[in-house]
Amino acid sequence: MKRLMLFCCLSAGCLVTQGVAATLNVPGDYPSIQSAIIAAADEDVIVVAEGTYTEQNIYLYGKAITVQSANPLDPAATVIDCGGLLCSGFIFESGETASTIIDGFTIIHSSWGLGGALVCMFGSSPTIRNCIITNNNADSDGAGLYSDIDCSPTIENCTFNINTSGLSGGAVSIAYGNPIFSNCRFVQNSSGFWGGAISINYGNPTFMNCLIMENSSAYWGGAVYAYGGSPVFRNCVIAGNYADKGGAFYFDSTDHPQIVNCTVIDNLAGSTEDGSGVSGIYSDSSMNLTIENSLFWGNAVAIEASNTDTIYITGQIEGSNTRIAYCDIEDYANTLSYDGDYTTVEGLIDANPRFELDGSFSLDGKYIPGDWHLQKNSLCINAGDPAFTPLDGETDIDGEARVMNGRIDIGADEIEAAIAARINIVPGKLVVPCKGFVLAMIRLPEGYSVKHIHAKTVLWAGTVPALWVEKCRYSAVAVFDLNKVSQLLDDAEGTVEVTITGQLADGTAFIGNDTIQVKQVYWKHWFQWWCHSACKK
Repeated sequence: MKRLMLFCCLSAGCLVTQGVAATLNVPGDYPSIQSAIIAAADEDVIVVAEGTYTEQNIYLYGKAITVQSANPLDPAATVIDCGGLLCSGFIFESGETASTIIDGFTIIHSSWGLGGALVCMFGSSPTIRNCIITNNNADSDGAGLYSDIDCSPTIENCTFNINTSGLSGGAVSIAYGNPIFSNCRFVQNSSGFWGGAISINYGNPTFMNCLIMENSSAYWGGAVYAYGGSPVFRNCVIAGNYADKGGAFYFDSTDHPQIVNCTVIDNLAGSTEDGSGVSGIYSDSSMNLTIENSLFWGNAVAIEASNTDTIYITGQIEGSNTRIAYCDIEDYANTLSYDGDYTTVEGLIDANPRFELDGSFSLDGKYIPGDWHLQKNSLCINAGDPAFTPLDGETDIDGEARVMNGRIDIGADEIEAAIAARINIVPGKLVVPCKGFVLAMIRLPEGYSVKHIHAKTVLWAGTVPALWVEKCRYSAVAVFDLNKVSQLLDDAEGTVEVTITGQLADGTAFIGNDTIQVKQVYWKHWFQWWCHSACKK
């Protein structure tokens, strides 16, 4: 290694030395990754050439350095083989921060009690990017990653697959920390008791745009088990997982778990054990569960299972406020159970989501993933919460804009933007509240015909459906109930922008806006004034 030193003379006999970040090459400059880390200083970059390195228990010593493969976007080319006996891969135990970066490795054959490939302890919170964590083992928890108390690592674009834990969290185990996972894949991991992929113990992790598929646990939570804490899952696909109870999720005594904009499909649960079953979400004694804009389809239980629900919420206590809103839940009238005293339910539909390709199971029980993008004629399009506002920079599972057509779609996928329609509201001035009809004149761009408008999909402000649609040669007229429109405009006054949305027969969405003038007439106050005036006479 060559380190460049800069010498500047500031006054007579006075020199200041400033270190400039160096690049350390393995094996060019140093024979091992660990030896390069020992020699490195903050801001240095260690570049590891392609190949397989037999190393274990690699410590970072709290240094703010980057350890990366020669090609971080091809992690399979640079492998760290931990040897498979009482060892871990990278260990962070010296308060590492996000400035400690591991980028572009495959880590295999670690085997330890708590944690396997990656271990974070004593408040360490490194950044892990573009890594493949596979074929690791933990006797207890977290064969891929163990994150201990006060640790909040950032995990980006990583794959955890075929990892096994004896107790919980086949891929990841989190205790009391706040890790963030984005664009990660958890596939074919398993645990002996709970949390086939992910186990959470009083942690508050966030999972954004992740795929959690084909994981299994012997008892609770095929994909995820959480005890305490407030885990968040947004824009994730959870598919083909299995557990005796809670095929996808099992929440136990959690504070505020959230499942938002997710697709939960083809998960399985159940056995001959008493109380087994619940294919989607099993929630016991949890507070403030939020399930919003999410899709539950194709989930099933074993014939012997005693609970056939997709979502089962029990043990709620006073002060709890569970919300299940704007979701597509298969046969929800018979597969959704909750305590009505502590649960708000609104905007649910039971409609085949019309994926591009459904997932399936082979004769030997292997899960065959589908293509879970929505077709253009899916009723999940523009069916999410009309008041939903995406987080800054939030995208769907493909990295595309989360809201394209003025209203969010249900599930992890957002369909391409709608065509722009020209809208003219008649009359342009409304006095509300009032009864009668209000019209929306619709013209579509060249190449599209109003004759193909699917009348039942035409909505005023994403909420009020058209009573009927008259189709002419160049334009269509959607007729709305003015009384229902008035209820939407209850607090409006002056200039108001109105959005009309709908779909064509092939599923192509359209959207358009017009402005109207709204005048509120407070009939109750007018009537009281009239009565008072009449009495004076």
